[in-house]
Amino acid sequence: MNVTRMNEIKLRIKNGGLNLFNIFKESYANGLDKIGEEAFEEAIEIGIENTITSLLYAAIDNKKMISLLNQVWNIPYKEAEKRIDFVKHKEALRNIHDHLKNNGKSEKEIKEIFKEKNISIRLRRENHLLNFWNKPKKILDNLDD
Repeated sequence: MNVTRMNEIKLRIKNGGLNLFNIFKESYANGLDKIGEEAFEEAIEIGIENTITSLLYAAIDNKKMISLLNQVWNIPYKEAEKRIDFVKHKEALRNIHDHLKNNGKSEKEIKEIFKEKNISIRLRRENHLLNFWNKPKKILDNLDD
């Protein structure tokens, strides 16, 4: 093979490699953009959930919370209601777990109690129990009835 042909092949490989590198770099950058967007969206969701949790612990009534979520986060009223219930559900489960733990129950016993009483499912179905999200004993007593 002559030198000219060899240089031509090297140039094509080099250009092909450069083109491949550029394609990879562009794809990677687009992937980072997507990862960045997902991280940003996740951070917003965490911010909304933390806002709701703070409002719950500050004892703000539901109507006021819905209004604030609408004003601050532009969340429609119906969605705000659902998000509040979601956070109440999550906090109720955490509070029940902590209550049982503080009363000497092991993790195994706590899991058994949650399973036996169908706590998570019943909190969703018996929506009125979410009003006691910060009163785990009251929820447990209601679940025994």
